[in-house]
Parts: sequence; structure tokens; C-alpha cells
Amino acid sequence: MTNAQRFYVPKSTGTLTDTLVAFGLAGVLGDFLKNVQVSATVTLEDNGGYFIVDTGAPIRDEWIENAQVFESIPFVTDSRFPKPTDQPTMHTRDVDATWDRFKTFVGRRKELQAEKIAGNELEQAVADLKPEDDGLTERRLARNAHAQFAQEPCKSLLCEDRSQTDAERS
Repeated sequence: MTNAQRFYVPKSTGTLTDTLVAFGLAGVLGDFLKNVQVSATVTLEDNGGYFIVDTGAPIRDEWIENAQVFESIPFVTDSRFPKPTDQPTMHTRDVDATWDRFKTFVGRRKELQAEKIAGNELEQAVADLKPEDDGLTERRLARNAHAQFAQEPCKSLLCEDRSQTDAERS
């Protein structure tokens, strides 16, 4: 890598996808720097036709060679798409369990509100049931990804079969 510090993400699609790719790259590089115990601030700059992700410090080849495997986000699972059996230590989030927790939270909250409990008392009463903030988004993303992959597996970024050309996949 020879001490790269600035990474360029072109705005090639003209959609929010370009922004998400840039944010994702900034997040992964930030997590990498934490992993190799380098204190630096990763910045993201909009530079017209592309984004610049600056790591705040040049990334050294020895950092890459000595880096430990890490996961930035959990692998999303559900009853139809379980955790891979060959990855026993992989961090996962089960959308079915998240959805159940959310329904329990909402149900209990409604019960307490019917009993005229409100404010801090209500928040404290349901605090242990409160799902993580991304629960609904996570479920929608998982549903959409599974549906898209089931309908058009070779158009997905996850497609392992590279034997078809882009024209054949369209």
C-alpha cells in the first residue's frame, strides 16, 4: 500500500449509493486504525465529482500485515438465512429475535400507557425491553436483500458465480 492516506470514491452512480460507499469506506478504515491501535481521525470530504476519505495518518504496510481480523458490523441472520456453520465466532444479529423484542417492547409500553404510566417512569419500566435503534431498518434490509437475491442472484453483489458476463446477467 506504500503509506496511503487518501482514498478516492468516485460519484459514479449519481445516487445515494456513492455517499454510502464513501461512509462505509471511512468506517472500515476507522475500525482498521482502531484495530492496529493508531490514534487518528478519519475524515470524509465531498470534492465535487468524488469523495476523499483521509485516514489522518499514512497506513503502513506493517499495520496491514499485523492487523487482526475484525468485524465492523454483525452478520444479519433470520430463520430462513442462518449463521454460516463454518464461522462459529462470527458476530451475528438475528432479525427474528430483534423483531420479537421490538413487538414485546411496543406491547408492554402500550399496556403501561393504558395504566396511565408515563414519562421517566414509563421509560424505566420498558428500558430492559428496548430494542437497538436499528432493529426495524435491519429487518427491512434483510428482507429486501433476501428477496432481491432470490429473484436475481447474479445481479447481487454477493454473487460468487463470476462465470456469467455482465451482459448475460442483465
